[in-house]
Amino acid sequence: MGFWSAHPVPPMRREAIGGDRIVRCFASRPASVHALFARAVAARGRHDAVVCEGRRWTYREADAEVQRIALALAALGVVAGDRVGLLFGNRPEFVFVLFAVQRLGAIAVPIGVREQRPGLAYILAQCGAGAIVFDAGLDERVPDASEAPTLRVRLGVDALQAMTPPAGAALAPLPPA
Repeated sequence: MGFWSAHPVPPMRREAIGGDRIVRCFASRPASVHALFARAVAARGRHDAVVCEGRRWTYREADAEVQRIALALAALGVVAGDRVGLLFGNRPEFVFVLFAVQRLGAIAVPIGVREQRPGLAYILAQCGAGAIVFDAGLDERVPDASEAPTLRVRLGVDALQAMTPPAGAALAPLPPA
């Protein structure tokens, strides 16, 4: 008898992907990346979530940062279904912005920092990105309106970090997926 025979498969369900493809998945699977993060915050709130170069954020602290960034992005007009390009390196802000985009119900489009302007313009135009958040020093690569006509918001990650959401701003609950 093998190792896996002692571990039963959790309950499964069928789910439509892209409208026409049916796949099997775990029944208790979170409905979204944001729901997965919310579960982690609820279960591990005081524990470390992000650690980088001597700085630590607990799940609760990370959640507060994600909420703040989501409110700031929403104030700039980012809404559910928008594609948001993420053009910055491996740093804690990537995690926070990624989850903030998910919190809004928008779709994150991570882009490697080595991508040059023509490739970046192609990626953003093809996915119909409405926004891009980028690292300082990469702003010259961000395409203009003629190269990426759907791009409404161009924002450096440091400027986003410095933003204060409008007083009393709140996010609508995400629809169940």
